[in-house]
Amino acid sequence: MPNGSHTCPRCHAPITVSLLGGECAACLARLATRPGTSPPPPLPVADVQAHFADLEVLELIGSGGMASVYKVRKTDLGRIAAMKILSPDQAADPEVAGRFLREAQAQAQLSHPHVVGVYDYGRSNGMVFLLMEYVDGVTLREFTHSGRVTPRECLRIVGQICDALQYAHDRHVVHRDIKPENVLVDRDGNVKLADFGLAKYGDTPLTDVGDRMGTARYMAPEQWANTAAVDHRADLYSLGVLFYELLTGELPAIQFTPPSAKVGADRRLDRVVSKSLQEKPDERYQHAADMRTDVDRIAAPRRPWGWIAAGVMLVVAAAAVAVAMKPPAPAAAPTSPPTAPAEEWEWSTPENLGAGVNTAAGEQSPCVSADGLTLWFASDRPGGFGKSDLYAATRVAVDQPFGDPVALGPGINSPADEIDPCVSADGRTLAFVTNRRGVFAIWMAQRSDPAAPWDEATPAGSGVNTRYFNYRPWLSADGLSLTFVSKRAPMDTIWVCRRASTVEAFGPAVPFGEKSDQLAMGGPSFSFDGKWMLFNRHNHRHSGDLLWFARLDDPADPYRFFKSFGPKVNGPNIDTNPVMAADGQTVYFASDRPGGQGGPDLWLTRRVPKAAPDR
Repeated sequence: MPNGSHTCPRCHAPITVSLLGGECAACLARLATRPGTSPPPPLPVADVQAHFADLEVLELIGSGGMASVYKVRKTDLGRIAAMKILSPDQAADPEVAGRFLREAQAQAQLSHPHVVGVYDYGRSNGMVFLLMEYVDGVTLREFTHSGRVTPRECLRIVGQICDALQYAHDRHVVHRDIKPENVLVDRDGNVKLADFGLAKYGDTPLTDVGDRMGTARYMAPEQWANTAAVDHRADLYSLGVLFYELLTGELPAIQFTPPSAKVGADRRLDRVVSKSLQEKPDERYQHAADMRTDVDRIAAPRRPWGWIAAGVMLVVAAAAVAVAMKPPAPAAAPTSPPTAPAEEWEWSTPENLGAGVNTAAGEQSPCVSADGLTLWFASDRPGGFGKSDLYAATRVAVDQPFGDPVALGPGINSPADEIDPCVSADGRTLAFVTNRRGVFAIWMAQRSDPAAPWDEATPAGSGVNTRYFNYRPWLSADGLSLTFVSKRAPMDTIWVCRRASTVEAFGPAVPFGEKSDQLAMGGPSFSFDGKWMLFNRHNHRHSGDLLWFARLDDPADPYRFFKSFGPKVNGPNIDTNPVMAADGQTVYFASDRPGGQGGPDLWLTRRVPKAAPDR
């Protein structure tokens, strides 16, 4: 953000620190205390009822200076709705009434799960009304007052607002008053964007050109400077203010402290907030969908989607299917809790893969070939085909660093996002995740030889992909078994499916096993020999993710012993995507820990003999 002195856009007085929006304290005070009469009391329920024969007016649920909102029931359908009514003195003003009805008309054009729907509007016996969807919940302001909103909840809420804004912007509607009071949260935690009273519909503002549009502390700088010229990017600025407030509990100043420094949030959130709050519209997000994509990619490691496995032997994949289909064994008699076997080794201090692989843009989702000479991963670096592309880096020997990465090409990458690359052990089948058709889904590509280019990618088929978010694929050595995580169940669960040959589609997916929901949160990967399972778990103490592993020593209960990678690896960082190399000693993973290129970066850790304790 800019530093030093600034000029108030209203009075042009020099200021040094102000709230975003740029106004000085004196102007804010005048706005807050400008003269006016007290608003009239809302009409009693009985008075409103007398004007609407087809409605049962149940109760008053809110009121303001211009209008009141009532909970009503449509007598013909029994549907509960909310009805906004202009106060009588406001309804008598043709300009105010016209503006109110234009608001209703603009909002009626929008039919979206995260926008409050409009059922009817107009005049009835002298009353100007807007009949709309009733949301059984609270405003976002009230929701935040009920307790601290976690970073993951913030990401979900902001993501849904992005969806609503993109839908509105695509229809040339700019809200111009994004703030917590205009976002409703229902009992299921879903949000609805409300109150389009200050919206701009096409080139026509619903307010007068000279009016101050918006709420002072959420307004974009251009809303102060040139109210008639604002476009959809002003909404994204306001959303950035709201996002920062959700994360930190405070409104941002011009020289604000990043959320990661203020409350220990994921450092990647700093970039999203900063980009949203750029003073110049051209330097902000240009579309709400772009902001949503970045939010999704930050949220994903919490329900990790960047896991990559290098592949598992075919026999292990077949065993996984067998375990999934096998009925659970009868419960054994209670015994003492098992004790995990002591290890004579430990995981080493992580090493960054270096500037040849990592960039400040961020790298995730490593996948290493069976010979250890090729590393595939996803990166946001510039110069690719879209926001996130798949890359491959090679080296001449396993004791040498990887060379400069190369994008996989237009047959694989697209202007959308490509993440989660997974290559079978024979090097002939590639699975990855992309949102090129809207929802994140698994796509596949083949090649005739590990040295040949990839064929053009296609969707993995209806046996794998559904309308739900599917991610973190794992391929068997021959590419005939696919394990992945899906949101098709009430919670994230692991599924597995088979196919007869690499030119055929996968058959129907079946649940992976009894612990599918527990493991899905860490999206497990497996070693080449099938003896190790690696995953990550959310660390609530540090708001990060920790790496874990399991030794599959007991065929009857292969997930018996879960162990942390230990203090040399885990800490207050977000560590994800662990995958083991064929040597059984080296694990590659992604992390936002300090000491990298700006991250998240790709790192490695090795199994080494455990140091003797100090005597």
